[in-house]
Amino acid sequence: MPRPRSRSIALLLVVLSACASPPATEPGVVEAPRLHAQWWRGEFYGYDEAAYRLRHTAAGDALVVDLRYGAASADFRAIDWPGLGIQPLRVLEHSAERCQVFGSLQSRCIYHDVLDLDPPPGALERARAEGVELALLGKAGGRRALALPGGYIGEFLRARDAVAWQDGPQPAPHH
Repeated sequence: MPRPRSRSIALLLVVLSACASPPATEPGVVEAPRLHAQWWRGEFYGYDEAAYRLRHTAAGDALVVDLRYGAASADFRAIDWPGLGIQPLRVLEHSAERCQVFGSLQSRCIYHDVLDLDPPPGALERARAEGVELALLGKAGGRRALALPGGYIGEFLRARDAVAWQDGPQPAPHH
């Protein structure tokens, strides 16, 4: 049986994860459920994985990506946002989790990164209906797709706007 395309796997995982309820957070913070994507990797004979979500705090909106990958050459540090170009990612954490020597005497490691990005102004609102497929970009040319479905973005924006309304100035009572 042929291996399914990575997009099919990613979309299945997106649907399954979107059914989970978001974790409890501090007041005024909105976190969408985690989305997941996986890509086959020859080194370590496994998958690179990303868990990612939209998050809103007092500082604004962010896309947070928790990434495990097995190629030092990947070193993901930017996202290609269709129509808006390449956006740099902030590195919140970077570590080598496991390193070993393979039969060819080459050393390889599994890396763990936590990255985030402030979406360009208006980008989420424009992608609300159709969604958007982003591409994580590695320094050595690696590319990995991350899908943000339109319904996911729309529900995040509704929750964000509801919290902003509740936290914002309240109208004066009518007497």
